Amino acid sequence: AHSLGADRVADRLDFAAGTVASSRLFGLCKTVGENRDNIRAGLNARSLLLTTMERESHILGPAVLSDQLRRRGHSVLLHSNANPQSLREKVSQEQFDGILFSISTWQALESAVQAIRAIRTVASSAVIIVGGTILNEETFDAAVAGADMTTNDIDAALDVMTGEDIRLRVAE
Repeated sequence: AHSLGADRVADRLDFAAGTVASSRLFGLCKTVGENRDNIRAGLNARSLLLTTMERESHILGPAVLSDQLRRRGHSVLLHSNANPQSLREKVSQEQFDGILFSISTWQALESAVQAIRAIRTVASSAVIIVGGTILNEETFDAAVAGADMTTNDIDAALDVMTGEDIRLRVAE
């Protein structure tokens, strides 16, 4: 996926070929993810909202991440092309332990910052994490995001959400 993106940016791959290749990779991710029969949630299983912001075109990273999280026994709701209002509504209707933003552009970061502010108004206790390729930008300032954590390390993100907390949950 990273190579496809680099080839697309460097004009070594045209739009149509990049789209077809990305679709095939996405299909592969979905096929691999289908083999999750009988996964049982552990004591520290979390309910997570994974989101990309409006006008974000990347889907492979979030698809892979959601599958990795599900294989670990977490419940993941993937909300693509979100906006601050749609996220605020989701968070006010459902209880999440963590809200993960996958951000790749400055425009999406601005939208995510607005969304994080909106989420905080509904007094959500969810841990908010910002990750994605935006973290690799030289001028990225973690304090601007307003998240509880900025990282591309999923283990670190889960550790922050889990801590030493073990809660009993009602079976779904």
